[in-house]
Amino acid sequence: METDESTDHIKAVAINKVNPGTIQFSDTAYSINENGTPVTEVTLTRTEGSDGEITARINLSDIIATAGSDYYNNSIIVNFADGETTKTVTIPIIDDNNFENTETLQLTLANPTNGATIGTQNSAIVSIIDNDFKATLTVNINADQINEGNSIQGTVTRNTDTTEALTVTLINSDNSQLTIPTTVTIPIGSTSANFTI
Repeated sequence: METDESTDHIKAVAINKVNPGTIQFSDTAYSINENGTPVTEVTLTRTEGSDGEITARINLSDIIATAGSDYYNNSIIVNFADGETTKTVTIPIIDDNNFENTETLQLTLANPTNGATIGTQNSAIVSIIDNDFKATLTVNINADQINEGNSIQGTVTRNTDTTEALTVTLINSDNSQLTIPTTVTIPIGSTSANFTI
């Protein structure tokens, strides 16, 4: 009796592991002018893989800035194409006409899709730099003041009232023999403050 022996060939099939990667902020802090132009751009990075299309959501919340008056706090959906490793994000800042100190808001990453993960740098702070303040320095001098030993009166004037005091730093760049105060503070509700040279 003849026996047919057959050999089964086993083929090893290489399975490519899909790695969509890890998303995180490129830095801990960013700055944006109140008119929306970035001082430092808000950027997300995708590392440890870039396979496939993925998305993540950025949630915005108050620190000092106030949602609805300083920025819009609708979540931002960020889309990465297959192979894309960086993404610049536009933060919706509200440009008002009020004089304000630098204000801050919090960004938090959430909800990665298609197998992506959130990295350790999952939050960042955005500083909003006000663009409404313009100050002028006026020095009032009369003939009687221009004598050695006399004092000269000066005035720092700002363009608008504010609910916060404003401290202005003075720099003497012309004459080392003049003694000027280091700072002058315009108090709450005032548009000017006097100082003495």
